[in-house]
Amino acid sequence: MTFYETAGALIAVAALVISTVPLIRTRKFQAKQLDFGAITAALAKKQLELLEQGEPARDQAHVTAELVKMDKADYRFVIMNQGHSTASEVVFEIDSASPDNPLVGNECQRKLPYPSLQSGQSFTLMAALHLGSAMSYQTHLKWKNPDGSPGANDIHLST
Repeated sequence: MTFYETAGALIAVAALVISTVPLIRTRKFQAKQLDFGAITAALAKKQLELLEQGEPARDQAHVTAELVKMDKADYRFVIMNQGHSTASEVVFEIDSASPDNPLVGNECQRKLPYPSLQSGQSFTLMAALHLGSAMSYQTHLKWKNPDGSPGANDIHLST
């Protein structure tokens, strides 16, 4: 065999080795892609199951409250519906174990139970806070969902 034949054979073997490496890497990459595809399909199935389970929650109201400082000495309880449905007969109470109750009695008698609170809507109640107030309150919210089921939410509010 001549020098040129040997060099040609060596170059052909080197080209074969060089082309085999990307082929092996491509096969490994494709196998990983298949694994990721299976994982993605399983995740999509799980998300679909969760969405199907969550459908009844879309027909529910979710009422929350915040204690908001409006002005220098003016505080308000802001009660809002963050759910997808209307809440009716909304009741807001301060826990009886609280050292003081900042709700103004005649305002509560006038406004509560709040007849209908649409999704995204809110209303306020005055908070009569003073220097001796606890400034931290455990509250209870109760309401009725459109399907007649009761809803409730206990929230700890502080200034």
